[in-house]
Amino acid sequence: MKTLKRALLALICLNLSVWFGGASLHAQTASRAQDKPYIILISGDGFRYDYAEKYQAKNLLQLSTQGVKAKWMIPSYPTVTHPNHYAMVTGLYPGHSGILGNNFYDPTTKKPYNKSDKSWYPQETIWETADKQNVKTANINWVNAQVATSGLKKVYQYKKKKDITTEDRITAVLDWLKMPEDKRPHLITLYFNNTDHAGHQSGPDSEETKQAVQEIDEAIGQIVAAVDGTKLPVNYIFVSDHGMIGINAKDRLLIPTVVDTAKFVINNQNAMVNLYAKDASIVRDVYQKLKATSNPGYKVYLNNELPAEWHLGGKDDCYHRVGDIILVPVWPKTFNPKAVGGVHGFALELQKEMGATFIAWGPMFKKGLVIEPFENVEIYGLISAMLGIKPAANDGKGKLAAEVLK
Repeated sequence: MKTLKRALLALICLNLSVWFGGASLHAQTASRAQDKPYIILISGDGFRYDYAEKYQAKNLLQLSTQGVKAKWMIPSYPTVTHPNHYAMVTGLYPGHSGILGNNFYDPTTKKPYNKSDKSWYPQETIWETADKQNVKTANINWVNAQVATSGLKKVYQYKKKKDITTEDRITAVLDWLKMPEDKRPHLITLYFNNTDHAGHQSGPDSEETKQAVQEIDEAIGQIVAAVDGTKLPVNYIFVSDHGMIGINAKDRLLIPTVVDTAKFVINNQNAMVNLYAKDASIVRDVYQKLKATSNPGYKVYLNNELPAEWHLGGKDDCYHRVGDIILVPVWPKTFNPKAVGGVHGFALELQKEMGATFIAWGPMFKKGLVIEPFENVEIYGLISAMLGIKPAANDGKGKLAAEVLK
């Protein structure tokens, strides 16, 4: 049933691409190079594309010279945590996956997003793709992974959810890699939120953010050193979901008074406000009134007017969750009522500070390579190619593996 749904989704979203051929070629190459490659995928939430250089993350800087580094990675829009972590493990833009933000609303079911409900994650993730093809994987707190992968037999989950230390991560990774070969996971995903928390609280230029960057960098150094002791040929991919930009209280916007809260469901994502009309007949009138206010702090769109490069509105809104009218603040403005230090969520083409990080190293990667920016939906296909498994239909072009793998 899930396979059928995925196929139907591909037909509905006309620009969804299937690129099995390219991935299969690299899968065969990976299979010849080593029967069972190992990958550790690490996410640093809010680790902006320039943080490693800005705050002299010595381990990441050194490791990047031994592998591949992107000038920046292009996050999916909106540039927030949940849709981007899901984009990297499904290869789908948020409009196509249905995960449109950290909070959003489904007007069909009339329910708000519930991250603990598996029904919100119908798309095939990299863990399920691997599970179907008899490849074991493991996870330490990747965003939404425990819920999205529940029921999969070949996915090991780290059970502790809060206050996970570097030592906890190292212990779990080593325990998995020291398993008998037939039980050993070949993809391990793990997550750090230090930089996102510090960036929101204190801003991207703060001492607190510098410290958070160095904490993640030190943790990665310790993980690599510990894994080196296993003598296994492990490959690493370090990514982030989005960047961060400074903000302050005077830049806060209020929801325009022309929007009647009795006639709309209002979903405030801080860098995007989704308005769902309870009566479709009022949409055009309210839209015109919003446009007439000419507030320079935000832009007003109808669903089908959203920029095509966002892959979000019109035919890209596969689950019809984006809203009838969308308000998009223009930095430094934000609809975040609590903004004090830093925010994200803006489109990358308007704010370069939204750029994410991509650094990869290990025996399968080319060395000393700096590549041009690419979209984060390519990560799913890259990992599929490395593991030698056939990916599900996705929005990636399939070119990243050819560019970065030996």
